[in-house]
Amino acid sequence: MTREHFEPRILAGIAIQEDVGLIILWTIAGQAKAVAALRDTLAAQGADDIPLVAAGPDLSADEDALENAGVRLVVGPSTVETELREFLRTLRA
Repeated sequence: MTREHFEPRILAGIAIQEDVGLIILWTIAGQAKAVAALRDTLAAQGADDIPLVAAGPDLSADEDALENAGVRLVVGPSTVETELREFLRTLRA
């Protein structure tokens, strides 16, 4: 996700307009600040209840920063299917 492809204001607006239940961001390492900007934008628009998931090829080094930025789940090559299922179950509860 680069600045050209990721504008928090636009993404938050679309998510709110479409009443999404989850935002999954395909990202690369080093993008925690951009994710935090999305979380802040969602919060400013009263939509901080929309869960964020970060997915990418190697986010292990950024996992703590992404979680601090508001990401509820970090998905990478080592993520197993049962983790995803359990996370989705918690959203339905």
